[in-house]
Amino acid sequence: IVVTIGLLAMTNAYFWRGHFNSSINIQLIVLTQAAIGMGLAFVMAPLTTIAIGAVKPQQMGQANGLISFLRTLSVAMATSIFVTYWQNASVMGHAGISDRIEGSSAVGQIGASGMPHDQALYMLDAIVQSQSVMLATNQSYLTFAAVTVIGAAFIWFAPKQRPRTRSA
Repeated sequence: IVVTIGLLAMTNAYFWRGHFNSSINIQLIVLTQAAIGMGLAFVMAPLTTIAIGAVKPQQMGQANGLISFLRTLSVAMATSIFVTYWQNASVMGHAGISDRIEGSSAVGQIGASGMPHDQALYMLDAIVQSQSVMLATNQSYLTFAAVTVIGAAFIWFAPKQRPRTRSA
């Protein structure tokens, strides 16, 4: 139950983070990251306990080493997948936004303020880039929320711990 509560807390924070906009302040970003971290604390310790409880007492040291290795490997893989997904979503978002404003008078409207054409083009590209990164970030966190909900459902399929008998 503790793992499910932790995963659902993380899901809530991911979902919240997935709806930010580019004018968000740093305090809210820190707050959501803290909520994710607290949810993670409710997940990792019980998962380790579940895994250690599934092995014989003489294998606990080996199991603990394997768990640590797999946790480190999983974090590295998840980070790589997340960053790749986020980068691709950012590029696709930039292309999508650029397609929508192509042929519009956006550069002309910026240039009407007296800004040279090249500078107006650069400014518009910077705006498009920041919005595409924000959309990619939101999309990534919403995907994390979905994956975490699935993880919360799968934890119930973990084998139940059997009581240990004391041997003399």
